[in-house]
Amino acid sequence: MSFGQEFPNFTANTTVGEIKFHDWLGDSWGLFFSHPADFTPVCTTELARVVKLYPEFVKRNVKPIALSCDTVESHNKWIEDIKVIAECSAEGFPYPIISDARRDLACQLNMLDPDEKDKDGIPLTARAVFFINDKKKMRFKILYPANVGRNMDEILRTLDAVMMLDKYNVAIPVEWKVGQSIVSVEEEKKLSPLINLGHKFPNFTANTTVGEIKFHDWLGDSWGLFFSHPADFMQVCTTELAKVVKLNPEFVKRNVKPIALSCDTVDSHNKFIENIKVMAEHSAEVFPYPIISDEGRDLACQLSILDPLAKDKNGNPLTAGAVYIIDDKKKMRLSMLYPANVERNIDEILRVLDALMLTDKYKVATPVDWKVGQAVMIQPTLSNEEAKKLFPDMTVVALPSGNEYYRQSHI
Repeated sequence: MSFGQEFPNFTANTTVGEIKFHDWLGDSWGLFFSHPADFTPVCTTELARVVKLYPEFVKRNVKPIALSCDTVESHNKWIEDIKVIAECSAEGFPYPIISDARRDLACQLNMLDPDEKDKDGIPLTARAVFFINDKKKMRFKILYPANVGRNMDEILRTLDAVMMLDKYNVAIPVEWKVGQSIVSVEEEKKLSPLINLGHKFPNFTANTTVGEIKFHDWLGDSWGLFFSHPADFMQVCTTELAKVVKLNPEFVKRNVKPIALSCDTVDSHNKFIENIKVMAEHSAEVFPYPIISDEGRDLACQLSILDPLAKDKNGNPLTAGAVYIIDDKKKMRLSMLYPANVERNIDEILRVLDALMLTDKYKVATPVDWKVGQAVMIQPTLSNEEAKKLFPDMTVVALPSGNEYYRQSHI
């Protein structure tokens, strides 16, 4: 599913009956988000958070719609638990939940998590998010693994940015919020990455500002943060690369190696670095991470991150913005697919890195908007007996369903 393509006009059974997606959406924007399963703790926090934020979506003329592989009957029972967590006393539920028991829509949108399966061994849906604009075009996509809750404030921030991008000819700088400055540009740009969650990241060879590297050898036993930008000497790109410089001690602490990419030459990158260092107030001689030169577009083609509508002076397409997190086993663990003119939130990338690393180490999942130090959710695969041994301070929240799945603990 590429940026700018029409979102599928699927027919689905939901908690409000059968819908045809485009008719249901009407002239609104859509927030389509999937979750692995009903009656699971992290999913409950996320769907409850969307309930609490529902007035914000109404203000923006955005219709949320959720999806998992459970039945409509299961969804309707689970809604009562969600309403308790959301402190929602209204009789109705503010948005529909799709039943995709056969995974037809999940397969069509390529959002199954190969590492998370139901009791029959069938993959569950990952935590995908799509923005669909009022012309039914896909304008944004993120894909989180099943055990890492999303940040709904970041989704709202990005929604505001993408809506502004659609309305005006602007670029949105790093960590932009409503009311802050924007940058004028000639045109918006689009992205179409195709690497799947959990797959081995390509072991490419590339020329960089630190010489030729073979990616897996360069990465070693570290995690990797791979991010692309359209071109050197662009205002918005400078803010983002400078922010990564400022936060480099945080990446070092986590054993994460950042690496950037655009289609410019190594010579151009080296000159651009001097500007980035000024913006980052970085006085050290050495730049903390390499920038890849992909003049021939070989890697951009391999990763499907070329923008056919954004071209250099010779008419060749440029790279758009992409983020991949690669773990120490060289597997792609998270992708963020932003329009090129909407810069990413580096603090959110750090938050997700912390969540991924924590859930790799312990049998837990992180709830919606989770930050380091906050309570985590104990995975439903652990029995209460096992959970109490591993997490002595475990607490269980009583919910209308009577299922004891909403179990919290601190680590």
